[in-house]
Amino acid sequence: WNHAANAPDELARQRARLPDVLARLGAESPEARAEAERVLDAFAASALFERFASLGENVVARELPVLLPPDEDGSAAVGGIVGTLDLVLRDDAGDWCVVDYKTDRVDGAEALAAHAEVYAPQGRAYVRALRDGLGLARDPRFELWFLRTGEVVRPLEEGAGSG
Repeated sequence: WNHAANAPDELARQRARLPDVLARLGAESPEARAEAERVLDAFAASALFERFASLGENVVARELPVLLPPDEDGSAAVGGIVGTLDLVLRDDAGDWCVVDYKTDRVDGAEALAAHAEVYAPQGRAYVRALRDGLGLARDPRFELWFLRTGEVVRPLEEGAGSG
């Protein structure tokens, strides 16, 4: 996504790229394309899309690969956590945030909360990776962006809910 571009033009460019992106993922079926278009349409119609399109220079990294020990103290003999941070940004106040995109089908607040809770361990790992990798004094915020509904959930915060 080119945040310097006009949002409707960039959305059209991304839509045109869908067949190539799906081909690289090995998901070239008409059903996969229709589903990808449904997700993109839902996201584009949401207030979350407006937020995303206006991020501009707040975007620090996209698709940032991470590798870290499996536990906080790194004492495990073998293993590790491998992942990709979908989006890393700094908000207008300068606070760090890790965003993970989700395309889950969720209907209602209870389902949204249940899905968000499932992703909390992933969020803790991603927060640790960014905090440790950048030597941050405090944990970055972790947000799940549910693209189908335009909802944002912060599962690691007290009384986590939409934001």
